[in-house]
Amino acid sequence: EARARATLVSTPRQIPDVFKRRVMPTKAPSAPASLMRARLCDDHLGGTLAADLYQRLLDAGWIEQFEQRVIVTHKGANQLAERGLFIQALAHRNARVACPCPDWSERRPHLGGALGAAVLQLFMQSGWLTLPNDSRALQVTTLGQQEIHRFARQDAVEMAL
Repeated sequence: EARARATLVSTPRQIPDVFKRRVMPTKAPSAPASLMRARLCDDHLGGTLAADLYQRLLDAGWIEQFEQRVIVTHKGANQLAERGLFIQALAHRNARVACPCPDWSERRPHLGGALGAAVLQLFMQSGWLTLPNDSRALQVTTLGQQEIHRFARQDAVEMAL
């Protein structure tokens, strides 16, 4: 009896897959450069362009992030209104006004929520971004490169104050 127990205990057991440790990849999955640069992420802009824009919005004080909550500041609401994006109108939608959306290619957030969708719509209506085919990859126009890069940047007058 003791020998049988010893045999059972010393026999290696298979670890069920559910308990096996999964190693997360250290690099983002490879994807076409155009898809990683600018793409549709649900109803808003994703990719490097979007993650950079999100950081500029934070740096300029247009938005503030508290854990998974994003608020549009008074300054941000005014600046966005000058560009035709009215926070009060977005607040009446069923979705959150703004939220961080994790970007799989950048490992940093971009802007989601109703504001993220409105920003994408503004960029597309302005001709800064186009959706050339059935792909989610967005094409950035020459004018779009300049204008999106300037969006939420503090200008020289603002920085001097």
